[in-house]
Amino acid sequence: MAEVRLDERELRLLLGSGSGDACLLYLYIKSSGALVLSQAAQALQMDEPRLQLALSLLTQLGLVASAAAEPPRQPEPHRYTEQDVAQAQRRDQSFQLLVGEAQRRLGRTLSGEELKTLLGLHDFLRLPTEVIGLLIHYCIQRGRSHGASRAPSMRVIEKEGYLWAEQGIDTVEAAAAYMNRQLQQYAAMGRYQALLGVQGRRLTAGEERYLLQWAQLRLPDEVIALAYERTCLATGGLKWPYMDAILRRWDEQGLRTVAEIEQGDVKPARPERPAFTRGKGAQPAPGDMRQPVALEPGEIERRAIARLHQRKED
Repeated sequence: MAEVRLDERELRLLLGSGSGDACLLYLYIKSSGALVLSQAAQALQMDEPRLQLALSLLTQLGLVASAAAEPPRQPEPHRYTEQDVAQAQRRDQSFQLLVGEAQRRLGRTLSGEELKTLLGLHDFLRLPTEVIGLLIHYCIQRGRSHGASRAPSMRVIEKEGYLWAEQGIDTVEAAAAYMNRQLQQYAAMGRYQALLGVQGRRLTAGEERYLLQWAQLRLPDEVIALAYERTCLATGGLKWPYMDAILRRWDEQGLRTVAEIEQGDVKPARPERPAFTRGKGAQPAPGDMRQPVALEPGEIERRAIARLHQRKED
């Protein structure tokens, strides 16, 4: 990382801004010499809205030109030709091995267009051969976890490859760690879906988001089953927001097992209903929400008593 030097004006403006995010972002820009939002977000552990707010403040202070607010354009991918592919297969032994590995994993002979896409991952993105092999394996396993019976297309693999390159996943260690983490989440989502009895149809985008969030909490299957049971008993069926609230409450309370939940679950307190009396005009005393019900007869009772007295007199 380059050495960062700030003059008196820069220091005065940054300290006067009162924004720690703006200070961090400015130091990042000064040290890197450029601003790519996705890379800055990963380096500074900030989400995009926070970055945009800090960037806007730096622009207003005159520390960053307004043009810097736009992320620099990525270079256009090179359009490979059949001659490029043929030359790579003749001269590049690592690409030869990659083609054979890709065809073995996908279970088919790659077409000319698919070979061009594979060459782009290898030559344009500069992903190592071993990383591309893990990338293909990951896309296959991810498809299977979603119920796909066919191997993914090279277009799907290429799209995922660009995501890996953006996130700096360019070593075997980084690729293996990312792949294992993601596949564990997808496996948990599949188990949760079976526990909830949601089968025989595709999940909606909202349902997938709920399952992914629960998988990221890493809760055991029996905890998911307990939350589902309580949701059904309380609402008469699977209500995703209700179940999500239960699971998040347990997570916030640090309850990770069924035994811990049974002993330590604290439900949010509900305000007690006022005990209204039956007598005409009778109301609970101010501030007393648990006043006993008065025994004074109401209008119906008074009419019935009057009729009985009339019968006795007759």
